[in-house]
Amino acid sequence: MSDENTASKVPKSNTTLFQAIDRHVFEQILDRSNAKAVWESLKRKYGGNDKVKKATRNSLSREFELLEMNKIETVDDYCGRVTTISNKMRSNGADIKDTMIVEKILRTLTEKFTYIVVTIEESHNIEEMSVNELQSTLALHEKKFKRGGVKEEPDQVLKWRADLSKRLAEEEETIRGEVVAAAEVEEDSTKPMWNASSVTN
Repeated sequence: MSDENTASKVPKSNTTLFQAIDRHVFEQILDRSNAKAVWESLKRKYGGNDKVKKATRNSLSREFELLEMNKIETVDDYCGRVTTISNKMRSNGADIKDTMIVEKILRTLTEKFTYIVVTIEESHNIEEMSVNELQSTLALHEKKFKRGGVKEEPDQVLKWRADLSKRLAEEEETIRGEVVAAAEVEEDSTKPMWNASSVTN
């Protein structure tokens, strides 16, 4: 069946929703009559049950715990990575406060920030410090480092960014796989179980 023929059989009210769905999933939900039915099907399959959300939270929590700043990573890049993961955790029901993110960043900075971390902890109330405030403070000190003659090699930075992009894509694929697997387990658990002994002639 061609894409054109497939699309012609889909109610127009579903068009917008289908635009965000990949081909494999699209073909599985063609029998849904309206946008609401499609949405309910997707919620049940990928994000509408506790098992799926728990699997996603667990994957993201592991990723969050393993985060560390790379030696040639900028403050903005690293804080952006930590914030992205924490936002994903929140969107899947995790109760993660700014204080946890601030403490995570402070614990996992590179060695050149050691005395800056001590200064921040002594002069600020970490429990009241926002992520944006911490990021601005660290970025200011980072600029001072660079003015003092500490420079990054362009080729090294480009290689690191390429490696980071690849690693993030792999981590995203791993999380997606775990979520889909959890959804399939949930779907299988809702199917009726047939016992051969219960079938009579």
